[in-house]
Amino acid sequence: IFKETEYFEAYHAAVELHKTNPGATPQLFGGLSMVTSEENSSIVQSIMIVVDGSLDINKATIKNYMANGANHSVIQINNGGITTLNSGAKLIHNASHNSGTVVLLKAGSKLIINDGAEISGNYFGANGGCILNTSGTVVMNGGIIKDNYGVNSNGTVIMLYGSNSIFKLYGGEICGNMSLAGTGAGFCSAIYLHSGGNMEMTGGTICHNIGYYYGGIYQKANSEYLKISGGNVIDNAGMADKGKPNLYIQTD
Repeated sequence: IFKETEYFEAYHAAVELHKTNPGATPQLFGGLSMVTSEENSSIVQSIMIVVDGSLDINKATIKNYMANGANHSVIQINNGGITTLNSGAKLIHNASHNSGTVVLLKAGSKLIINDGAEISGNYFGANGGCILNTSGTVVMNGGIIKDNYGVNSNGTVIMLYGSNSIFKLYGGEICGNMSLAGTGAGFCSAIYLHSGGNMEMTGGTICHNIGYYYGGIYQKANSEYLKISGGNVIDNAGMADKGKPNLYIQTD
């Protein structure tokens, strides 16, 4: 199923090294690619990479993953696992039609996005979006998340779902993403805080995102906290009547 390259083999070698030397951090360079839908539209995958320890992704492109199952993901980070997207890391052109995601964070896991990383051009057909955080921590120091598209997707960029699910935005850009309502939801394009979700923003920019109701940040009443002390949330759009383009805080 994989278009295997020396880089994919190197990734497996790094994982084996980590098993024998838990103190080592696997480093992924190069590219991984799944067979595209044009080549074989019947391919359905579950999880491409599972992280139990630490994984650094450097100057690597992971693309063309296609899934059709709930909680399927390109990368799943388990309890205690840490994944870091460094300069040159790209998660692009992946697709899911049933609550799948690019990065799935389990309880106690962590995702770090640094300058030069990119998550773009992904498609989602239900809840999930680029990052589905279920009681883990996402830290965005830089990089860009752009041009992702969801239908019936609440939180096309990041959905915070579950107690202690945390998003810390210190830098970078979340811009040009879209979420439209089909037969289901599709309320919010960028950030969706739900069921205990927490967000702290001290820098970065959330801009030019388009949602059916909410373009920028949507905080549900059952989330825990949202604190914005810096950065910019500007020029987002909600298309429906009475849509809230940049920020909406539900009170009941």
